[in-house]
Amino acid sequence: MYIRFYFGSGDKMKAKSKILIVFILICIGSISIAFFNKYRCGKAEVTPKTPKIQAERKINTDFAKSASDFSVEIFKRTALSKENVSSSPLSAYIALGLTLNGADGNTKEALESVLNEYKLNDDELNLNYKYLIGNLTQNMGNTKFNIANSLWYSKDFKIKKEFVQKNQLYFNAEAYGINFGNKDVAKKINDWVKNKTNNLIDKLIDKVEPDAKMYLINTVCFKGKWKDPFKTKNTFKDDFKDESGNTKVKFMKNSVFINFIKTEKEEAVELPYDDNRFDFIAVMPASNINLNDYINSFDENTIKNMLGNMTGGEVTVMLPKFTSEFQMSLNDVLKSMGLDNLFNKNEADFSKMYYRANDIDNNLYISDIQHKTFVKIDESGTEAAAATEIKPKETLCRPTKDNIEIKFNRPFVYMIIDTKTSIPVFMGVMRNPS
Repeated sequence: MYIRFYFGSGDKMKAKSKILIVFILICIGSISIAFFNKYRCGKAEVTPKTPKIQAERKINTDFAKSASDFSVEIFKRTALSKENVSSSPLSAYIALGLTLNGADGNTKEALESVLNEYKLNDDELNLNYKYLIGNLTQNMGNTKFNIANSLWYSKDFKIKKEFVQKNQLYFNAEAYGINFGNKDVAKKINDWVKNKTNNLIDKLIDKVEPDAKMYLINTVCFKGKWKDPFKTKNTFKDDFKDESGNTKVKFMKNSVFINFIKTEKEEAVELPYDDNRFDFIAVMPASNINLNDYINSFDENTIKNMLGNMTGGEVTVMLPKFTSEFQMSLNDVLKSMGLDNLFNKNEADFSKMYYRANDIDNNLYISDIQHKTFVKIDESGTEAAAATEIKPKETLCRPTKDNIEIKFNRPFVYMIIDTKTSIPVFMGVMRNPS
């Protein structure tokens, strides 16, 4: 996903300079999110001084709820397309958190309304971001989960040191000052992204535009293995029914003891990865319930209630193999969530990010936010999503006796959840796996 900033002046936009904040999310057996802006890909001027957190740090429950609520809202507003949809709410939440440290006035208030609904102070909010990033990247089992942030800015852009240092301290952001006139700048940025996403994203930008001033980049790369892998010999072809009819697709099949839901309203399974933290959840509404209506019914309690209502038992799961690529602009989505101010060339206030030449010219605002994902799910696990060993729950104390079959042969919602916080790190809609 990327966010592009421009300088504007009064009622006229001056095409002098722009800042591009880019987040890219890729889920290819790993989730990769890249947050870009035009900055240098040379030697980092300042390297993060904070060591990687080794111990699990307690996340504020209000912070976790804000992150979860944000995730559900942004998913609902992106999921109603007629195509397959995949997104990483976590990527957007982190990238906007970096942006928040450069915002002031009404722009800061707008960002806090969606990122910080329980009004933690600035230091508490940043510290919880730091704890969350540190906790999620304590790789266990076969899971590889990496989060990287960087600031790339033109040497003639008067960036504020406090903005850079705060994002280095709390987000481990790398900072690069570079001459944007050099022809190899785009290659350096793309190489950085390629490296941070384990080659899942090899090209983010074609060129650095002459009037660009900064790129703010966030990448999230996740690869997980199932706790109980599907055996390839059990994979079979069968019909998947969508709005246009039946399509033959490959279904993976496994019989495992897991948490599940099977009611007149919906069917769901919770498949753990082998890292004791992340779970993959697939949920399919009943055939008489419209998928978009079902998604629109999601609220801040949906995930919590879904997890709490699951029962443990032996389940034969039949899940389609699929690869999904998706890209969209989040401008309208974020505006609908109350963030119009960020895109207004006259009203946006990013004065904590840079020194303005005067009070009239060169006001910084966001022109575009792009989100891109790639997801692959097969017998061994998820590339672009996480893994978790299922945690004992009260529901598992009352297992079912019958072998339950759940076959995802109609459009369904899927997500990867951090079971420690119930924060979704990835959410998607599979309408047709073919």
